[in-house]
Amino acid sequence: MKNKASLRIFNRLMLVALLGASLASSVIAQSRIDKDKSRQEEKAASAGCETVRDRFSNRTTVSMPGRVIFRSESPREELSLTVNLASGETTPTSRRREVELIFISKTERYRYHEQAEVNFIIDGERVSGGTAYTLGAVPTSPLVQEKMQLLLSIKKFLQVINGREVEMKMGQTEITVQRADLEALQRYAACAELTNQ
Repeated sequence: MKNKASLRIFNRLMLVALLGASLASSVIAQSRIDKDKSRQEEKAASAGCETVRDRFSNRTTVSMPGRVIFRSESPREELSLTVNLASGETTPTSRRREVELIFISKTERYRYHEQAEVNFIIDGERVSGGTAYTLGAVPTSPLVQEKMQLLLSIKKFLQVINGREVEMKMGQTEITVQRADLEALQRYAACAELTNQ
């Protein structure tokens, strides 16, 4: 009788030990996965882009976080830029046609209204960028925020970011794109694998 009771206790202890070991190994495995994921996110952030996969729409979007590319005191304006590239396949390099540039302007008054022509001068050569369309405007005190979308072909985007001297005119706003901004865009292009196009 004592042997049966001892055997039951031993079996229960073994079961508890196995469950504990199994739980510990799954926690360790999850910890490794989390560390690998955070390393990948850090690598993408330092490379200049962030990749987001949407399983439900079967889209992968590669984005460059917003950065201020222009400031003016008179008239008061701040222009920031975010870059997005979406694909409808499982890899970021498949089935892409255009790069989406989102400009967010903060000014004392509306500057772009519904649309604005965008033109570039790249190393002395005039290049048409097309038309940027308003995605929305919000009057905030004391500034007005306008969000504009410009779609560029990958070829034209690469032409712009690979210029040594780049000037841009969007509506009334004229800017010289700074070397640091061009380098950030080049890092984004490399991270988004656009340089292989």
